[in-house]
Amino acid sequence: MPDDLAVLRASPVTLGLSDDDLDLLVSRGRVESWPAGAHLAEEGLESPRLGLILAGEAHVLKRGVDGVEHLLARLGPGAVYGELAFLADTASSASVVASGPVRVFSLDRLLVDALIARGDPAAARLSLSLARVLAGRLARANRRIVSLLAGDEGTVESIEALQDIQRHLQWELAEPETPWSGERS
Repeated sequence: MPDDLAVLRASPVTLGLSDDDLDLLVSRGRVESWPAGAHLAEEGLESPRLGLILAGEAHVLKRGVDGVEHLLARLGPGAVYGELAFLADTASSASVVASGPVRVFSLDRLLVDALIARGDPAAARLSLSLARVLAGRLARANRRIVSLLAGDEGTVESIEALQDIQRHLQWELAEPETPWSGERS
């Protein structure tokens, strides 16, 4: 597990955590191994857990209106997935599929909720780190849109390029269909 800890410590999600915070979360989570083709998260289905790739690679896929799955991102060691569904208590906005054998650190939302309920600062710092990851994605998506609109990346010759941006935004910024009221159903 020493290599796993090194990957966990280097991930953007854990940069704001102390060693004690990380030790606590590691004690509450689990390491999972998945074969190539395994669905780590499934678009549209509840997934009350956060995943962090320790080894291997996974693909983030989003189904378009035409029913075809489109590759949104490739995730490698240190990358996190499921953070939107984890924080907002919603269904997964995209599928995450192992492209080869993959090892993942997994943390269930209910365990983090229990830490929050008892006032543990590690849970608050984790939530803040996840919010920072999402804010970074929003900033990158905004820059990409502005760049495309300004023609900095060449002329947008088809609606497909804009649909690609829309898919990225849906994955990175997916919101629940109804506004979050602060209460869980």
